[in-house]
Amino acid sequence: PYATIESDAMCCIAGLCCDHNFVVKDDEGNEIGRVVKQKPSSFQELAVELASDADVFAIDFKRDLDVRKKATMFGALYLIDYMFFENEGEGKVDLVNQQCSFKCCDLYCCGCILPCHCNCGGGGGDDDDDDGDDGDGGDG
Repeated sequence: PYATIESDAMCCIAGLCCDHNFVVKDDEGNEIGRVVKQKPSSFQELAVELASDADVFAIDFKRDLDVRKKATMFGALYLIDYMFFENEGEGKVDLVNQQCSFKCCDLYCCGCILPCHCNCGGGGGDDDDDDGDDGDGGDG
């Protein structure tokens, strides 16, 4: 591998309660930089993050770093954003079955991503019996 990305985050809800620090290391294990997904610093930033895909990142690396390693840092930033912070607010609507689903956020805990969804509809109106009879009260 050209580089590895490590994070020290334990638990957080959608990156809203704390900064997420990601350390990028080269193939020899030397740190080449950091990417930080910054938590919202105001109510306005919180509202923007909740209502859109906008996130605030900081990237830190040495000014005299090799150009290829700088490119790796920007690639790492895009990868981190795509993998962990891009699909909040994703919605699905099934008109045929009258169901909808909305992804609220991702919960991060001990290296696991747990998506939090809100589902609605599709629970009523099911006339299909599972008892095997045809519903007419007769013997068959």
